Amino acid sequence: RERTELLLCNVKRSARVIQLEQKRAEEEAEEQRLAEEEASAKKEMERRRRERAGELERMEAIRGQEERNWQRELARDAEKDSAIEVHDGSVGAGRREGTKVKMEVEGPDSLLVTDATCPRELTWLVNEDKLPTRVLDNFRFFDNVTKRYVPLESMDSMDRAAKKHVAARGILQPPASAVTRSTRGDGAKALACLVQIDSVAEWCLDLGAHPSIFIKTRNAWYRLEHPSKEFKPLFDSTRRKFELSARITILSEQLPDERLQFEEVVPLLQNPFQGMRGYKENEIEIEAYFVISQLKALNRQRLQRSELYKKLWALAKLTPEYAAHQKIVRERQREAAKR
Repeated sequence: RERTELLLCNVKRSARVIQLEQKRAEEEAEEQRLAEEEASAKKEMERRRRERAGELERMEAIRGQEERNWQRELARDAEKDSAIEVHDGSVGAGRREGTKVKMEVEGPDSLLVTDATCPRELTWLVNEDKLPTRVLDNFRFFDNVTKRYVPLESMDSMDRAAKKHVAARGILQPPASAVTRSTRGDGAKALACLVQIDSVAEWCLDLGAHPSIFIKTRNAWYRLEHPSKEFKPLFDSTRRKFELSARITILSEQLPDERLQFEEVVPLLQNPFQGMRGYKENEIEIEAYFVISQLKALNRQRLQRSELYKKLWALAKLTPEYAAHQKIVRERQREAAKR
């Protein structure tokens, strides 16, 4: 009996059995590690989902506040105009003379910043001209005097005085890594906020690696994201100009010389691409003058020698914009001749 008990207590195991047991133990440890990582990932996803839901609720609150403020301003201006008309009938003359009505914004100060007082946390990068770049979403452009929406590209035909009245409003989006500093010194995630831009100096396109529309003020550059629901119909023409210029630039870099032809490019432009919608041939003809002016500014010899460029230039000469430009050129030449 003692010998049997001793043999049972000292069971001899082969090297193969020991190897299998070690492998099984490693597999169990790996399964446990993966389960812990999966649980941690689910917890992180849930945290991000709640954070995103909270951010969306805040954005909706900001949009609602912005819309209420805008409607109050329009109602206030209407009341002022009615009062002036009742007393002395001078509102029409005042509007024609360009009387400027100051825009006042009601609501919590924490929901609104100005172009000059924008916090540093909302800066995405600093340009070579030392101006910060910010991201503007849910935007609208309007005349600061009449409070009427204005298409962004209409600035190209405005004189200097009229351009000063082009204002904007929207929501500034912070970089994902942006944090604010409290009085206690701890960091908190920077939040989106309303911005009031009293004067837009210019607008332009970036047709580089990441095509975008930008506006410039005295204090910053703003990359445009999405227009507000009310402003979207007036932004469609700007979006068409931008997307056609961007897509033709991209195709000119990807296609070989023999395929840089109008007949080759038009079918490609009719299909959506990277969030940009498709465009028909008549839409390309409408924007030919704007597109050719952008391609000319790029100064790419290969593109300017192509059949595509020559066809676009021929179409551009048929547009009203080209006729208006030629009229201005002739007037300047006559003035120069008189001098």
